[in-house]
Amino acid sequence: MKIILASASARRKEILKRLGFDFQIAPTNFNEDELEKNCANPKKFLHDAALGKARLAFSQFKAAQHNKSKILFLAADTIGVQQGKILRKVKNGTSAVVDGTSAVVNRQEAYKILQSFSDNKIEVLTGLAIIYQDKEYFTLEKSIIYFKKIKPKEIQAYLNTKTFHDKAAALDIENILVANFVKRIDGCYFNIMGLPIRSLKKLLKSQCQNLNVK
Repeated sequence: MKIILASASARRKEILKRLGFDFQIAPTNFNEDELEKNCANPKKFLHDAALGKARLAFSQFKAAQHNKSKILFLAADTIGVQQGKILRKVKNGTSAVVDGTSAVVNRQEAYKILQSFSDNKIEVLTGLAIIYQDKEYFTLEKSIIYFKKIKPKEIQAYLNTKTFHDKAAALDIENILVANFVKRIDGCYFNIMGLPIRSLKKLLKSQCQNLNVK
């Protein structure tokens, strides 16, 4: 069986490789920005975003007349949530906070976001969606990051690395400097990376009986 990963995420690609899956990357042009304008609820946003990407990949392969009965379509979306507000990715110095409207921010705003984590906590949620044999499945994983008191110079040093781009809530959990911020993590570390292994395996085992998942 072939897995189609509807994502361009290097992290998700790395995790699937670690798991030993045979997969192909097929990113879609799903419009998350348009979705966020109309959806401020974190769980609904993830449900619609993940399934939207999977459906788009499915339709693209349908148009190409592939035998989709032997293809599993996998999509995911990861966000940070603080006080009910969605913190999405920072792209080239810009980000969006979903609270019913969109807001474009720069590095200074990214600094404010990270500063708000000081001596605080955020939730990191990932929505996982699969389409297999014309059936759709969705699951949600949550991790909580508890932060130490973060010094301004620590934030600036981290921002200087520029690895916060394209990371949910501007947080690159793999950056060694982030270790200076974090007090503890409750939940799946790989969820923060963008693809929770435990939830993925559980979903595949329960819904795809003929897929050999260890």
